[in-house]
Amino acid sequence: MIPIKKITGRLGNQMFQFATLFAKAKNEGTDYYFQNPAYFEDCKDEIKIMYGYGIVPVDRVGIHIRRGDYVNNPFYADLMTAGYYERAMALFPDEKFLVFSDDIEWCKQQDIFKNCEFSEGRTDVEDMNIMSGCKGIIMANSSFSWWAAYLSSGKVIAPKEWYADGQERTKLLKQWIKI
Repeated sequence: MIPIKKITGRLGNQMFQFATLFAKAKNEGTDYYFQNPAYFEDCKDEIKIMYGYGIVPVDRVGIHIRRGDYVNNPFYADLMTAGYYERAMALFPDEKFLVFSDDIEWCKQQDIFKNCEFSEGRTDVEDMNIMSGCKGIIMANSSFSWWAAYLSSGKVIAPKEWYADGQERTKLLKQWIKI
């Protein structure tokens, strides 16, 4: 076995390293859906240092809305309802909210977000750093939300269900509040 201790190099080299991890998991019969903190529990501090560079405290609660390819995909569609976001926002009384999304224009048209600020004109990395620095995070059912919450030291609200079939593929941290 050749362990990969650190993902290094440019994109091409990183792709080889991730492909090796995928092959290793497949050959060992491991569930290779890597959205599970158990896979990297023994190096979580290093991961938080590696991915947490540039995170600064933000006096807002971050809300992530994933749309894009989820909108017309029955595997994800209709899970993150306005009701979910209303219940989650109610857990942060008197707080200001900052919305992150791949469809900000749609978010601006939703009544529930009418008093929110919107993150616009930033890269994904910038949004990740800002959202991770928020004093709280309301997650969508997305890996982007998952990583922002994982890197955050704030209160996290997560959806109980991530997939329309009800299967649990994504592991959530115990301290996250599931609604």
